[in-house]
Amino acid sequence: MAADYELTLNDYLQILHRRAYHITGIFTALLATTIVVALATPPVYESTGTILIESQEIPVDLVQASITTYADERIELIKQRVMTRDNLMSIIDKYQLYPDARRDMSPSQLIDTMRNNVSVEMIRADVESRTKSKATIAFKVSFAYRYPEVVYRVSNELVTLFLDENIKSRTERTTNTTAFLTQEAERLKADLEKIENAVANYKQQHADALPEYSELRIAAVQRTELQLSGLERDYKDTQDRLLSLDVELAAAKAGIGFRPMPVAAPTPASELERLEAEYAKLSATYSENHPDVRTIKRKIEALEKSQAATPATQPAAPAEKMASSGNSV
Repeated sequence: MAADYELTLNDYLQILHRRAYHITGIFTALLATTIVVALATPPVYESTGTILIESQEIPVDLVQASITTYADERIELIKQRVMTRDNLMSIIDKYQLYPDARRDMSPSQLIDTMRNNVSVEMIRADVESRTKSKATIAFKVSFAYRYPEVVYRVSNELVTLFLDENIKSRTERTTNTTAFLTQEAERLKADLEKIENAVANYKQQHADALPEYSELRIAAVQRTELQLSGLERDYKDTQDRLLSLDVELAAAKAGIGFRPMPVAAPTPASELERLEAEYAKLSATYSENHPDVRTIKRKIEALEKSQAATPATQPAAPAEKMASSGNSV
């Protein structure tokens, strides 16, 4: 029967009434202990410095950044360099941190204590990064200690160390990148000089086969063709004269009076016509200042002047006189 009984609200009130002194004493003791601990524990202040991460001002399409690692990686690397034993011990000595614990703690324990009081927190934004996650746009450097003025100075010192280390890291990487690019530029310059020398030697050895000299070769061929035509014409005239002389010589040896066939000498009009045709052909290929064109032009002008000075009509010799003079030879 007693096991099946359920406590009611009145039962609980009666229990509290009977144990009121015990409960009040325990609550009072806990409250007093809490107040004493709160009063005895020194206050702790925290100073925070926020460092903004700025992106490259020059567009990446124009100049690729020399530092291509993620922001979190760079911040973690800078943190490891800043939170070294030498840096932290220098700050502890400079601002006389933890004076009460110096007697009981070793330098390593002091450094570990300060590391626990320093925190680095990333600040992220809803911006897509290369990893498709939130991009880090800034980070906070905080330091906690019981003296507010010292907290502010130490926090400022840590922020300065982070900024200086970041500048140093970027400067080192930029210097290395500049040295590498300089070496590559020198190597490419040497390769370019070799190629230019090879091209110059090839042009010197195959000057006649280069495309830029094709017009000169065509002009030389045309000039040679004109000279060849003139030589062929002179050769034909010479052959005709030689044939006439052979016939005259044979007749003279046989003792026969022979009247040589007159060789038709070129008249001034036909010579002028031939020169004008040659001048028109040369003018179609060369300019007015070309030597061949100027030579032909001078010949035409001289022939025209000679025709203008020669009388228009001359009396022809009688045919009988010419015949008798031919038979008397």
